Amino acid sequence: MKVAYSVPKFTELLFISGIILLIIPIAGAAEFVRQSAPNTSECSLLDGQKPSVYLIRDTAWDDPETARMILRNNSSCRIILTTIGKQTIVKPGGKISQSSDPVAEDGASIVLEYKFNSVKEPWAFISYWPYGDTVSTLTLNGGHSIKFLVLAKYLQGKRGIAVPFHYEWEGFLGGTSVEHLVYFH
Repeated sequence: MKVAYSVPKFTELLFISGIILLIIPIAGAAEFVRQSAPNTSECSLLDGQKPSVYLIRDTAWDDPETARMILRNNSSCRIILTTIGKQTIVKPGGKISQSSDPVAEDGASIVLEYKFNSVKEPWAFISYWPYGDTVSTLTLNGGHSIKFLVLAKYLQGKRGIAVPFHYEWEGFLGGTSVEHLVYFH
């Protein structure tokens, strides 16, 4: 039995084979990515009445130039924040210490990156980071909170602040290029 192929038929078969050989590795890679996706089902709210991450103003702070904010991680997942790397910790009895531990102690005061909105464009946020190249990250455990100062003028009128953060399971500094923001108006 003799089989004859024409050049167009041979080209068509070659093209189809090439597409199949191209699709198989892509499908395998897509399956690998799907299987290695982070499992976020472990994350849950600690207090169902509050958001997963939220900001409140510390009413005990009395300074006309600054406001002290409390950022609370109300989820069971750890979050990553941008800081200068040092946290001030007030121990029982008033003893003050500084730690460069990459995990924030509950209630620590830190210098935190935040954004404030423009007066002319209320939804246009500008980063507040006057510390040059001094950048570090800090992990905040689930159920913990930290304190940080903001300029009081950024909370007057219809202005507000936003704090960027990433979930630890997203990778270093949000490897997915996703930036979460928690707002306070």
